[in-house]
Amino acid sequence: AQKLSVKTTEKLEKTLANWNKPHVNAPGFILKIVRNGDGIFQQSYGYANLAKREEIDSQTIFRVASLSKQFTAACMLLLEEKGLINLDDPLSIYFPYFPDYASDIKIHHLIHHTSGVRDFFKLADLSGFNEEDFNSEEAVLKMIARQKKLIFTPGEEMLYNNSGYFLLARIVYEVTGMGINEFAQKYLFKPLGMQNTYFCDSETKQHLHKALGYSTGENESSFRLNESNLIISGDVGLFTTIDDLSKWDNNFYNNRLPVKDFTSRMYTKGKLNDGTELSYAFGLEHNELMGMNTIEHCGAYVGFKSAIIRIPQKNLSVFCLANLSDLQPEQMCRKVAEIILEDDFKGLVSEQTSKPLPFERRAISLPDNAFDVYSGKYELGNGQILQFYTENNRYYVDIIGQTVIELFPESVLRFFVKETDFSFSFVTDKEGNAVLAVLHINDKKLVAKRVENTTGMNEKQLDEYVGAYYNEELDVVYKLSIEDSRLFIRVGNKPQEQIGLIKKDKMILGEGLAQFRRDRSGKVAAFLLEAGSVKDLLFVKK
Repeated sequence: AQKLSVKTTEKLEKTLANWNKPHVNAPGFILKIVRNGDGIFQQSYGYANLAKREEIDSQTIFRVASLSKQFTAACMLLLEEKGLINLDDPLSIYFPYFPDYASDIKIHHLIHHTSGVRDFFKLADLSGFNEEDFNSEEAVLKMIARQKKLIFTPGEEMLYNNSGYFLLARIVYEVTGMGINEFAQKYLFKPLGMQNTYFCDSETKQHLHKALGYSTGENESSFRLNESNLIISGDVGLFTTIDDLSKWDNNFYNNRLPVKDFTSRMYTKGKLNDGTELSYAFGLEHNELMGMNTIEHCGAYVGFKSAIIRIPQKNLSVFCLANLSDLQPEQMCRKVAEIILEDDFKGLVSEQTSKPLPFERRAISLPDNAFDVYSGKYELGNGQILQFYTENNRYYVDIIGQTVIELFPESVLRFFVKETDFSFSFVTDKEGNAVLAVLHINDKKLVAKRVENTTGMNEKQLDEYVGAYYNEELDVVYKLSIEDSRLFIRVGNKPQEQIGLIKKDKMILGEGLAQFRRDRSGKVAAFLLEAGSVKDLLFVKK
């Protein structure tokens, strides 16, 4: 194996040490670099299990979340090779009890995230479910089958979601009678010698060297255990080790599976109906680094983070598995790959043509309560709501119905999102009150105006919204009530919450943004709920 120079090794160790939590007892990560099939660098930090003080090593088993998808996609190729499925098969063959739109969804739509099926995680959130309420394949199947609409016509758009890969795993069962773990063990993991890899299911046994997932607690030296009993497999349910990932990676160069043109098949990009080529392939994504093509994917779930980046033309791969939600393995892998490539480029390209490493912004410290003046809700021109808030002396923006992002102060007025080109700044009035939030994306600016929680409505006006609203697709009732002249909502089994009223007939309800509808007499009759990828959920007042 080609060895790394002492200088490069020292640079790698210094870079990784910057990501390590400098605490005696902290979660951590393991990172490995493979070139030409040989491991040329490996480093691990922290503990797999804080209570037992078990250190992370090459045999530690991690949940890899969405890295699971490429293995599920490979199972589809194995089934196709056996003649058991065709990637052009409609979903209705395998799920005849689904709505009519299942006839328009093909297996390849599920693989490339172009099916338009609603994401079951988001549906569960909107249903007010706790994890144990939908922790079975049957429950998820029923939830998806109740959906009367798709997000879009199959093949017209691409939107990443977990339902597609859950359904792919279920197709394995429908075709073979085996769960995806049993099938993958026999036809995928065993042939590749991946002895410590498995899809979780009801039969999966606990492993001795399994890591636990954590998130940062009230301060940077305390950690919360993130537990999950979820046994849904195809999308986020794979557990593996860094060494087993190396074996999987090697198969892309020396195929041992009974799939013709395995690598080129796995790298095949999806296409939209109009011929537009996507960057997403079979659970893998095409990208670029320092002018070279890359194959990548990452994962995140219940404190676990993971990432793979492969640069085929250099036979170079970097893997990182972590058990702390604050870590960013995707960026770590890219940074490490850049360091290796810089070393390769010496003497081959001039300084003018080589690309520098990305600029890393540094966060500053702000006085306590400095963010309070910015906390609140802001509305973009497209109606999207941004909610800024502080939690445990850390700063966040909740893009209502979509995602929560941590912010880091670059100055008193400007906050950035780590490892991205996103940042937010604020405009204040003469009294120092924030009136505008500005989202900066590269050279573009989007302005959001501050909105108050209420619009001065009295109790009689608020009373118009009181009642129970039912949605058939989620089979859930949203109950709105008034207490002390304030409007509250209860969703399913979740605790009652005060409603953030944006303006008349427009409110934040639970996980989404609701637009109320009135009947001909002007009475509130229903509302449409939008929550990120899920839109047009109609709740009718009983």
